[in-house]
Amino acid sequence: MRGIMTMFIVQFKPNPDGIVAKTAKEHFHPFEEIYYLISGETQSFCRRAGPTARVCGDLIFAPVGASHGFAPISEKPLCWVEVQSPLPPASDGFTFHNDWPGHTNIG
Repeated sequence: MRGIMTMFIVQFKPNPDGIVAKTAKEHFHPFEEIYYLISGETQSFCRRAGPTARVCGDLIFAPVGASHGFAPISEKPLCWVEVQSPLPPASDGFTFHNDWPGHTNIG
């Protein structure tokens, strides 16, 4: 039997010089996500709402199809608890905006 959700922790650690090299690139998918920020600060991105600074203790909801992404903005590690529901598909569950130019237009 397949579960109805998955839950895990994500952490981006800054480099020793305080620069964060990794981000969660803006993307969308066919399932919902909830993020609970437990440390650090991030700039979150949403096509509809625009960029917003988020801090420890914030709860972020990304509904099905909502374009979203995160870029750490502090020298402290950025960490969140993430819940996805329903379970993501086994493949092709994430679409990144930079991938669109490589796809063939079928419409």
